[in-house]
Amino acid sequence: MATGKIRKPRKDCKYSAEEHAVFQQYKEEYKSQTTSQGCGHMFRSKILPDIFNYWTDNGKVLMSSEEMDGHVKVRIFGIRCGIMLI
Repeated sequence: MATGKIRKPRKDCKYSAEEHAVFQQYKEEYKSQTTSQGCGHMFRSKILPDIFNYWTDNGKVLMSSEEMDGHVKVRIFGIRCGIMLI
């Protein structure tokens, strides 16, 4: 049934058609993973870096790398201390 075409996103979708194209290239490989660890590894090692690079190349990343590092450190501290951060 896969035709290789990218369908139009739903009305309530948070991603653009271009962002869906980034995800689409990994769809079959992701679905073929048999464990949650395999899915997680693929998501972290392939999908997230590609979508982040897409956002960086298209000016959608609004923070500098220093600001992002600060946010990550605050999140990790909160998780380690059991603090609920939103």
